[in-house]
Amino acid sequence: MFKASNNEAECEGLISGIELRYMAEATLVRANSDSQLVFSQLNGEYGAKDGTIAAYVRRVHEATGQLQQFLIACIPRLENHQADSLSKLASSLADGKLNRIQWEALLERSIEPREVLLRNIWSRWMEPIKAYLAEGTMPTNT
Repeated sequence: MFKASNNEAECEGLISGIELRYMAEATLVRANSDSQLVFSQLNGEYGAKDGTIAAYVRRVHEATGQLQQFLIACIPRLENHQADSLSKLASSLADGKLNRIQWEALLERSIEPREVLLRNIWSRWMEPIKAYLAEGTMPTNT
C-alpha cells in the first residue's frame, strides 16, 4: 500500500468507479465529489500544481475518454450520503466482526505506468465457428 492525501484518495476512488463502469459496459457516468478542489481540478477550473495530482487529473481524463458522457458534480460533504454511509459501514462492527465490505488494497497509484499482457482467448474457440459462418467450412473433431 501507499500513503495518499485525501485528494489522491478521492481520485483513486473515482478511477476505480470508472473502471467498474467499463466492466458493466456503461457509457454514461455521473460522479459526485465533496472535494471542491478535486472537482475544480478535474473540470479545468483550477490547475493542478502538484505533479501527483496533475497525473491523477490526466488519468481520470484518460479513464473517461471512451465514455459517451461523464459528469462530475460537487456536492456538500453533508449531502454526500453514499460516502457517509460507506464510511459508517467501514467503521461499524457487528458481533465483533466487520460488516461485509468489498475493497481492494492498492499496492501502487493508478497513475503509475504498468505493463499489461493482453491475451485473446476468445479467438481459439471461436475460429471454427467464424470459419463455418464465413466460408461454410465444417469444424474438425480434435
